[in-house]
Amino acid sequence: MKFLKNHFESIIIAFLIVLIGLICLDLTRPRPSISYSKTLLDNKNVHAISIALPEADFEQILENAIYKTRYHADIKIDGVELKDVSFSTRGNGSLSYAISSGSAKFPYKVSFGAYEKSQTYYGLDKLVLNSLYGDQTRLREYLAFRIMEEAGVESPLTSFAELKINGRSQGLYLAVEQIDDSFLGRYDNPPDTILFKPKSSGIDHGALAYKRERLFDGEDMLDVGDTTEMSYDFEGTDLVYRGESPELYPGIFENATKKVSPASVSYIISAIKALSFEENIEDYWDIDELARYFAAHNFTVNIDSYTGITAQNYFLKLSNGKLSLLPWDYGLGFQDPGSATYSIDEPLIQTTSDQRPLWKALSENKEFMEEYHSTLQNLLDNYFLNSRCEDEIDFVSYLILPYVEKEVSYDEQSLDGYKESVEALKSFVNTRAESIQKQLWEI
Repeated sequence: MKFLKNHFESIIIAFLIVLIGLICLDLTRPRPSISYSKTLLDNKNVHAISIALPEADFEQILENAIYKTRYHADIKIDGVELKDVSFSTRGNGSLSYAISSGSAKFPYKVSFGAYEKSQTYYGLDKLVLNSLYGDQTRLREYLAFRIMEEAGVESPLTSFAELKINGRSQGLYLAVEQIDDSFLGRYDNPPDTILFKPKSSGIDHGALAYKRERLFDGEDMLDVGDTTEMSYDFEGTDLVYRGESPELYPGIFENATKKVSPASVSYIISAIKALSFEENIEDYWDIDELARYFAAHNFTVNIDSYTGITAQNYFLKLSNGKLSLLPWDYGLGFQDPGSATYSIDEPLIQTTSDQRPLWKALSENKEFMEEYHSTLQNLLDNYFLNSRCEDEIDFVSYLILPYVEKEVSYDEQSLDGYKESVEALKSFVNTRAESIQKQLWEI
């Protein structure tokens, strides 16, 4: 009996050890019942992201970042580990800037299910790690997406994170929810929703950076003129009607996130045609969603956008038979102090209404303009004029301050310079809000 008792106790102890092990293992894996909006993309904390990959692969990334090669890696986010994810550099201007300036602080992209098809991070398919290049405040893109959220626009979740690769800190990054299937699901879009990431070609990012420096020297954005060679081929991203052939719009149709049917292609071309001829745009375009998008977008005065000189950095969404725009890449927003008083009804920067027919058609639509102005007023009342936005800037800048202090900045910026840039951003936001309020009173 003593033998049986001891044997039984051994079995119980072994079972408990296995059970405890399984529980501990489960704590390090994403649980389906928890959303990524409550974990990594909770913006009340600075998160910890660690990437582990063969050192030889990391050396290849450092030497050949421009090629955006995907590497197998493991990732740990706030202690939760996922094996075999895809890790690569990403971006255009931000990546080119880092390479040309000799910085190794590259922007990255993580695809959790690239190799393990069912793998996600608490439901998240892909994650962008924004290097915050050229943004001394580290807050511009974060703030732009918050404004979009306040305006009721479907927009990516974000949070700040310290990124480490093979144990070495790469500095402070902005973690951004990729606009993809998990994003669409979070907003309850139907399964047949189609996304496009329009992309202009032939953009000289060095020239764009030159223009940006001119703006910082105090020159008006609208008066920079042709002082430097700028090369753009919009390939349809400007939404100008070019004809019935899809081949005339490669900037759109070659950048779909999934296969698009001929019927959908034809429908989108008809929608573009309706803009240029200003015919029945309500049949194709979601007036309410676009009013909210442009109200938030035009607050930021982003030169690198559809209303700016590059006609890109937006997603085109076809859902329930209507087209709308989704926000992306606001690193060049909130920059020129002189632009804080720009017109809300004539927001185009270094381009014309004929070259941006979506804005032209919408601005001549009474229903759109009423909703647009109403959304702007609601933004002012509920986020800007009651100091909520300024308080949020103060909170987040304080939150990330310890990471800014220890970060060796590629801009060689001092801590005092950082604090001054945050105050300049607050000044821009307050001036912009006051200007928009005056403009709305005059309408």
